[in-house]
Amino acid sequence: MNKEILELTKIGFEFEFITELSNNDLKNKLEKLFDKKFIITDQYHSDIKVTDRQFKIEPDYSVGITGREIITGPLRYYEAMEVLEKMSSFIRRFGKTDTKTAFQPNISFEKEVFTSLKHSFNPLKFILEFDEEYIYERFPERRNNLYAKSIKRLKPVSNLFNVSESGFNSKIITYPDSKYYGVNFEKLRSDYLEVRYLGGSFYEYKLEELKESIDYSIQKIYESSVVNENKLSDDNMLAIKEVVHKYNNLRSNVSSVKNLKEAYPNIKFYTDLERDKKVIDNKLFLLRDKMTDLFFNNDLKEGIINYDSEKGRFQLKNFELDSCEFEGVDFLNCKISNTIITGNAEIHMSEIKNCDITECKLYRNKIKNTRVKNSYTNSKNILEKCYVDGPMTKFNGILKSGIFRKGTILKDAQFSTDNTEIIEYNRF
Repeated sequence: MNKEILELTKIGFEFEFITELSNNDLKNKLEKLFDKKFIITDQYHSDIKVTDRQFKIEPDYSVGITGREIITGPLRYYEAMEVLEKMSSFIRRFGKTDTKTAFQPNISFEKEVFTSLKHSFNPLKFILEFDEEYIYERFPERRNNLYAKSIKRLKPVSNLFNVSESGFNSKIITYPDSKYYGVNFEKLRSDYLEVRYLGGSFYEYKLEELKESIDYSIQKIYESSVVNENKLSDDNMLAIKEVVHKYNNLRSNVSSVKNLKEAYPNIKFYTDLERDKKVIDNKLFLLRDKMTDLFFNNDLKEGIINYDSEKGRFQLKNFELDSCEFEGVDFLNCKISNTIITGNAEIHMSEIKNCDITECKLYRNKIKNTRVKNSYTNSKNILEKCYVDGPMTKFNGILKSGIFRKGTILKDAQFSTDNTEIIEYNRF
């Protein structure tokens, strides 16, 4: 990477780790180490601004009651590298990391490099040319991480477009635009990018790997932004054509009972529990776009799918699901892992592990190592090593171990006295 460009690169850091130090001890030691001001807050993702002179300390209960997050302001590249070295050494001495702890650099550039990164950066080129294996070789534990999923999930917005070099409009291809991916493109609106691939157990001992991954990310962001280099290449266009071809094939596979059975012999599909082939064919024709999205984003292999016309949603039964993402889909008797579920879903009698569940209704499930946010949890749910949070939370289940961060505790709720922390709650 060009040294002149590095000198004009700015990096902010988010260090997640676990420590037995009190906030005041942590603050005093860090201020002495960095000669900067540190602000302590009890709020996770607080609105307190950070600068090159003022950093902040926040709780990170998702990794346990002693979880902390140190957030720096944007720093010039070489100062940032010094902070990285000192903070890595500090964590080795006074803390530890595990599979849940992340390290996230936020990358931007001085205005003399790009007046506006959000107007210069080409996300499609970046996604197509970014080598995720380069990162995974250095941080194999982060492969398929729930909060740092692959950015290679490109999808056409419609089957009506033809991809050609002449007159190509990049807006016909969508890309992951949420915080749950290896690069958080939402941050582009604020003129920087957040790299989420890094972290995991003992990341504080992988200083060279961290630096290499940061430098590689800077290089690929720069190449995807600089004038005359940020255009899509012939290889890029070929890859996009393959995406469109895959999408159209999938759309065809789910458009009729015959095609669905040939492509997915172990999946049964009903509509309103109806088994008549003609009725289902008519419904599949109308649902082909929704069906395509359901299969395109998720590896569905064996189980039963029912479409409930009254609710306007899919219901999945007897599936084993891993590394998926669902919005507004209900589940019954499924085994679900490493999956994000949102959209007021109902989940019944399922085994849930290492998931993130937001604004859902949970009934008679066994749940482990999962964040449950702003959801209703009935009395038959058993949760172990879970993090329950959100002002809209209504909790009536059994929390054997974990943290209840915020919400309403209902009358039948049960908590293990030895392995559970309750931070903030209302009684109902």
